[in-house]
Amino acid sequence: MQKTPLQKANDKEYLKLATEFNLLKKLVTVKGFHNEWFNSLPKFKTREEAFDYLNETYYQLVGVQRYSSYKAFQNVNRKLRKNEM
Repeated sequence: MQKTPLQKANDKEYLKLATEFNLLKKLVTVKGFHNEWFNSLPKFKTREEAFDYLNETYYQLVGVQRYSSYKAFQNVNRKLRKNEM
């Protein structure tokens, strides 16, 4: 049975929301944000550009920035790495 245009639109919206939700689940934790940032590095010219993209994505999904600045993110990353050693 063929899907109606409304069903197709609903399927497309569902996939978009599911993708956003799965990304958000990663970004809400310190380690998850760091991992997403690290994995996105090859797509950007600089580390800060990768951070800006993820921080903006988080803002678009939640309405607030995850980190106030790249420097704040670096400080958290330093502590994260120190605790893992």
